Amino acid sequence: MDRERQEPTFSTPDVTDLQFRSDRVRQTNRQTSGPPWGSIAGGVVAAILIVMGLIEWNARRQAAAITAELTRPMTKAEQARFDADVAKLTREAEAEARAFRRSMEQAFDTTPVYVAPNPLRPGERCISGKRLQRIEGGWRDVPNDPC
Repeated sequence: MDRERQEPTFSTPDVTDLQFRSDRVRQTNRQTSGPPWGSIAGGVVAAILIVMGLIEWNARRQAAAITAELTRPMTKAEQARFDADVAKLTREAEAEARAFRRSMEQAFDTTPVYVAPNPLRPGERCISGKRLQRIEGGWRDVPNDPC
């Protein structure tokens, strides 16, 4: 084991490629300087999406609750009250139908009563079913008193 030990030798260092930490920090700060519009916009979009998701979740939860309430069977008390209400509405509808039928029968079943026209008085004439009355210089129509 006859090896000779070689000691490291240093030459003059090339410092052109060296970067110090303070330079890197300054470059990083220069790149991120200015208002952070991108992160603000991202935060606003995230907040809107979260709110929309909560609204949708709440709407679905309420719809499921309503559906469950509507599809559950009625209790005996509710069924009895429902049957009583239906019977009451049926009776009222039948009474209204009878009253309407009665009024229609009275309106259409009455035969017109023939009223004999008043006889012509002196100074009156009947021409084409119209009563005319003599006045000075001509004749006047009497519309409410046919002949």
